[in-house]
Amino acid sequence: MVKVSSRDALDVLRRFELAGGDNVPRHIENIKMTHPSVSNTLVAFKFNRQQFYILFDENGDDDVDYVVSQVKLAKNTITGELIENPKDEDLTYALPFKGKECYLFVVISDKKRLDTELAERYPDTSRSTWQKYIKAGYISLNGKVIDSPKQEVTENDAIAINIPVATDYSKDELPIVYIDDNVIVINKPIGVLSHSKGAMNDEFTVAEFFKRYCEYNSGTNRPGIVHRLDRDTSGIMIGARNSETATLLQKQFADRKTKKTYLAIVCGIPKLNKALIDLPINRNP
Repeated sequence: MVKVSSRDALDVLRRFELAGGDNVPRHIENIKMTHPSVSNTLVAFKFNRQQFYILFDENGDDDVDYVVSQVKLAKNTITGELIENPKDEDLTYALPFKGKECYLFVVISDKKRLDTELAERYPDTSRSTWQKYIKAGYISLNGKVIDSPKQEVTENDAIAINIPVATDYSKDELPIVYIDDNVIVINKPIGVLSHSKGAMNDEFTVAEFFKRYCEYNSGTNRPGIVHRLDRDTSGIMIGARNSETATLLQKQFADRKTKKTYLAIVCGIPKLNKALIDLPINRNP
């Protein structure tokens, strides 16, 4: 029976030239030992987020099929390959360690999470956005709608994307108060968002309107936006048409040089003409 520590596992990786001198035993994770048969010992562990198995077996005789069959006794669905002994000119797999012959098996899985696969196939859309599309039921796998981003897929799976066509807001208008080469100023009506809440939001926004005039942040869901007004607040909004102007406007807002005046319609007569409200503000559930 062979006892193997994290230090031993790291030593084996170094002998197979898969770990270097900067690696330490704590880089070996989830180390577990089993005995597929009375004559061998199987050590499972993770290194650099990859699953490995070390098999100590004097009956291996460099027989790949036999060694793999012993590893698969731990998990019959496992896929991977044996690592060749880099010290042997004949490219055998067995490597002497502490008077025993050991074999190193690395798990190679062709499965990926659905959201990861989509993000790799379509890098212009973020993984978080794909997660929202999946949860909304816009993605099908082999003809079946999938609502879990964690769903495992392979390159042989057929992935269908059924994202609804975005509404065309090109004819929607907002009242322009002023415009020049650097800024655009509009009078935002009540009920219009300053910018989209995310990929799943499909409604006309100030940012959607600014997109026609502004280069600043043109590739995002906030073109031209340097400040916001709430949906239920109407009033003047200024947009930046280029990055230089955006920097100047943002500094003005940050330095409190921009002054805002809000008018509100109230029910009844306030008891005080002036007051400071020092309370947290949150959404009304």
